[in-house]
Amino acid sequence: MTSRWALITGASGGIGQAVAKKLAQEGCHVMLHYYKNEQAAVRLAAHLDEVYSIQTHVVQADLSKTGGADELVSRLPLCPDILVLNSG
Repeated sequence: MTSRWALITGASGGIGQAVAKKLAQEGCHVMLHYYKNEQAAVRLAAHLDEVYSIQTHVVQADLSKTGGADELVSRLPLCPDILVLNSG
């Protein structure tokens, strides 16, 4: 998984955080999506950077509204190799 990027939606919650940690453990870089809980997403990114020495990117978008997915994609630094759709 080294040098691969994953996008995890809903990464500020419990399941999203667990998935992000597992992917990071495997050497995958992660883009962490959140809607409202920026603090949890930023804290997770810092933890993953420190423990697994991977690259992270935190991105906010409201996926419940029309155009939310387009908004998310426009904020990504690159196209992910792996997509985990975990938003509630």
